[in-house]
Amino acid sequence: MKPLNFFFHVSCLCVALYGNAAVYGDYCVLSQSPVVTLYFGVETLPPDPNTAQRIPAAHTDIEIPLRFSGWDVHLKTDRPAANTRIEIEQAFFALGPEHRFAFQVAVPPAFAFIGAAPGETFWYYDQERPPAPGFDSQDMTAAERNALCLWDPNDPTRNANAPGRWLRVHLVEVRGPEDGHIAMWQEAGTSPRVFFSTFDGGITESDVFYIPAGQHAHNSWAFTRPGLYEVALQISTSIRCDATLTADINSDCKVDVGDFARLAGYWLREDCALAPNCGQADITDSGQVDINDLLEMAMQWLLCGSPFESECL
Repeated sequence: MKPLNFFFHVSCLCVALYGNAAVYGDYCVLSQSPVVTLYFGVETLPPDPNTAQRIPAAHTDIEIPLRFSGWDVHLKTDRPAANTRIEIEQAFFALGPEHRFAFQVAVPPAFAFIGAAPGETFWYYDQERPPAPGFDSQDMTAAERNALCLWDPNDPTRNANAPGRWLRVHLVEVRGPEDGHIAMWQEAGTSPRVFFSTFDGGITESDVFYIPAGQHAHNSWAFTRPGLYEVALQISTSIRCDATLTADINSDCKVDVGDFARLAGYWLREDCALAPNCGQADITDSGQVDINDLLEMAMQWLLCGSPFESECL
């Protein structure tokens, strides 16, 4: 789809995966998908009607699997046929008059995160009614899931506070109408579990949704102004790497120029016993960074320890 000019633009360049999370494993590194953009049109047309595929009123998921071949983020819907694949950049979610809603008397405090005033119309995708998009990674094989590290987000407010092979969906950026806000949550009676809310302090590291790899969940969405919204998301997780790749001193699952640059920065240092292994540049654990470390790096040069091909490019 073609980019448009927008009145409202909020973003967060937050890339930290763990924060207060606990990671279980000797050699685990961050893997992030490319940023993908969803298009939601609230009583408006798509930016490019010639290429947009309007999502039908059918069960629809945002597929977020990490395959051995790399991240494969796309949409899957059950019309015109079951498991119809639609590329993210071509998909268009349309909200019309039938999606209008308003809190007529007062906004329940638990729903203030939506950003709508009493009596003010907002547009609502109910998680129980298609095509409100869910998140799904059930297509990941057991081997792909087991190649992820166990980690605990330690986030009880989002029901993610136990060790698991979690996928983290982060709201990166929203562009839309002036004074418009979006929110995403799961219904839980009078106490919704909120994942995204641009009304509540803009976009921050807390605008995240966690789901265990291999599972599926649906959410409700709300938009407070008519117009086109571009919603940018990034998926991340923790993956296992080959612990024998000792020359990967910057912990990105491969031995390349980044590792060489770090080794060069500590070259001929002799105080590695006092300076945490000289940033891991003392590969041979000799207490200094010298020709032996360089030779060890040379023997592992351009090796990749990730089971996921995309991490080795």
